[in-house]
Amino acid sequence: QIIKYSYLEDFKWDLPQLWISEQTQKPIEPTSLAIDGSAWILNQNNISKYSIGLFKENIGTNIFPAIQNPLKIFTNKTLPYLYILEPVQNRIIILDKAGQIIKQFQSQKFDNFLDFAVSDNGKTIWILNNLTVYQIKL
Repeated sequence: QIIKYSYLEDFKWDLPQLWISEQTQKPIEPTSLAIDGSAWILNQNNISKYSIGLFKENIGTNIFPAIQNPLKIFTNKTLPYLYILEPVQNRIIILDKAGQIIKQFQSQKFDNFLDFAVSDNGKTIWILNNLTVYQIKL
């Protein structure tokens, strides 16, 4: 479930409300969530897009090799892409918001992905692997 708390004013918040309506398709086994105005929910098979609490579409990924057990998805309002962390194949995948592959970065050094971050302008990715932080300039 995704719970929404609307901001009222003066640091006051409304009562919690379910954001995904009861009439819409629910995400199946979600693993990660990214928000850019829409909610992008990553699961084992695809990426589901929700807007205003309603299911909009499933974004399939036509990538070789196929994505296996993705861990995290990231985007924001200023970025045109979705970034996916996939530890099984030691890679970060960059997709446009229609699901088309833009780039992928893979290395045997990425043997224990823990997390990643993307700069506000989308030109740098930092990857936390064990106790090492790698930087990728785009």
